[in-house]
Amino acid sequence: MTPSPRKLLLVAGWLLSLAAAALIGGKMSQSDRRDNAPPDGSQAPRATAGNRPQAEGQAPRPIPAKKRNIDRGLAAVFEIPRGADRTRHLLELIDRLGTSEFAAFVDDFRTHPLSSTQQTDYQLILTSWVQRDPYAAAEYLDRSDSNGQAREAVIAAWAAQDPAAAELWIRDRPDEGSTNNWMVGFARGLAAEDIGKALALVESLEAGRTQGATIAVLAPYLVAAGPEAATERLEGLSEDGGLRVKATQATARAFARHQVEDAAEWARHLPDPSSQATASLSPVACFR
Repeated sequence: MTPSPRKLLLVAGWLLSLAAAALIGGKMSQSDRRDNAPPDGSQAPRATAGNRPQAEGQAPRPIPAKKRNIDRGLAAVFEIPRGADRTRHLLELIDRLGTSEFAAFVDDFRTHPLSSTQQTDYQLILTSWVQRDPYAAAEYLDRSDSNGQAREAVIAAWAAQDPAAAELWIRDRPDEGSTNNWMVGFARGLAAEDIGKALALVESLEAGRTQGATIAVLAPYLVAAGPEAATERLEGLSEDGGLRVKATQATARAFARHQVEDAAEWARHLPDPSSQATASLSPVACFR
């Protein structure tokens, strides 16, 4: 059956209406996308679990269990009386630290109200860090802590295990204080391995507070070498700037702290009369 002309006109009008609606809708959709696009023309990022903003009032991410345990362990260190138990607990705690966790651990230790009374523990933590990463430990102190004893302990530990690397590092890190604690610690680390090299370092320093502090830390190593070896080492030192006199005085005081009679006996057998007089007076000064 052939459709009538009237029906054909109705069908054609309906199809034209659909086409017009589709065309208008497409243009509006493109316009909306342009209005909502970033001004630089880039694609707007899709929301994912990684970049989805945290809802207001949402609880912060939980602290990892390891961090909580270390925090509790550090708090316990300050509660344990000084002694073997305290040291054992601290060493166990240090053994659990990853190398990258030392800086935060030292920060936590230093901010504790009792940290200034626990310098021995502090130095133990720092020297343990040196065994893992000496550069990081030294850089931390250079940047964050001017404590002279801590700096000496770190560089001494480093120099004892790798003197060339430690010396290269301190040459580029002058100490701003009146005494260069980096240099004093380096001399102490050298003395533990080779007192001769440490004394040569002392002779290379200018007369002043740093040289005097370095002599003082080396004196116990001279005493440990024995009276005859100490005498031989001292006689080999330069007299420039009173270096030999200062070293003799420091060694005599170190002998006196060990045994006053030994200091007096040692002083009487020094080959140089002026050294005898200097050494004889130094033990007395220890008890003034």
